[in-house]
Amino acid sequence: MSDTFKNALERSGMVDTRRNSLAYAVSQLHHSLSQLDNHHLSIMARDFPAILEAGRVYAGHESGLNRFEIDGVTD
Repeated sequence: MSDTFKNALERSGMVDTRRNSLAYAVSQLHHSLSQLDNHHLSIMARDFPAILEAGRVYAGHESGLNRFEIDGVTD
């Protein structure tokens, strides 16, 4: 089993009906965050760090995705 966000949810015991919905939702969140420029990512980091962190967690389980590790946005 490859290490994807959906598989991580499965390993944690999440039932498949919730797993699919959560994986889709966080995928869409990551997609939306990926559309932001550095200025707006900085706003997310400052005012909504948990949302940015959710995108980073998702990217950590999927290969090749932006983890938003850029100057001024990682902290």
